[in-house]
Amino acid sequence: MSGASVPDYLDPDEIPFTADEILRTFRLLADSEAEAQAIALQVTEGARQVYAERVAALAAEARGSTNLDELNHGIYFIYPEFFAALATLSPELSARVESYWVTQRAKLRPQRIRDAHWHAGFHPLHDPPDPTVIATVDAQEAAEREQWTTIRAAVETELREKALTTRPDDVHSPLARP
Repeated sequence: MSGASVPDYLDPDEIPFTADEILRTFRLLADSEAEAQAIALQVTEGARQVYAERVAALAAEARGSTNLDELNHGIYFIYPEFFAALATLSPELSARVESYWVTQRAKLRPQRIRDAHWHAGFHPLHDPPDPTVIATVDAQEAAEREQWTTIRAAVETELREKALTTRPDDVHSPLARP
């Protein structure tokens, strides 16, 4: 046994980042420590609540429930700009953020193909997938990857400029790393 601890991710499946990583990111983005802590707490509590609801919904589904009150659960949305800022904290976080985005796109691809089939006039489960539909989805995904790259660059530039206007020992400065 290695003795290495398992990270306390907010949601191991949907947001594999810790409360500390969330707080450190909001310290880069917020105007004050109090604001960073308040926003990070809200995101952390919301993500954990949605995770608990999803786990309960999956358990209800596994036992055969058809009760929509048991099967439905909350969702949350975190802007890509947040993830771009998170990626600036360390090379390890940058790699995890990139892995997160690749995983999220892969999860969405089957539904995108079904939707594109439907919009093209095919049955959503058309098998094998129509090549023109696949080309459309591929183009959409390429545009999203390009948009993500643009967002990352813009956030990195913004944080770099912010660092030039704050003291390096300021908790809000990207230069102040824990």
